[in-house]
Amino acid sequence: MPTGVDSAKDIETYIFNIGDIYDIGDLSDKFLTSIEFKRQNKLRYLRFGNADPSYLSSEATAISGLSNVNLLEVFDLQNAKLSSTALDLSN
Repeated sequence: MPTGVDSAKDIETYIFNIGDIYDIGDLSDKFLTSIEFKRQNKLRYLRFGNADPSYLSSEATAISGLSNVNLLEVFDLQNAKLSSTALDLSN
């Protein structure tokens, strides 16, 4: 952990120019609190949750812009705590 950082919650992560990336890996151990997809992209695999029964995200996650993820095949939210009341999965 970097000097001066007390926990992973103190770190903000931005992924830019995601248009050609199809898998950004397992994000469940990052405990993200806000995820936004602003432009159409080629993501096929999104993993924010974990099947392990002992896993529970400690922070509520807000997910927006999923209608911009047109090629999504796998969307794992197992045991993830969401603040959004509805997810737009129309594509």
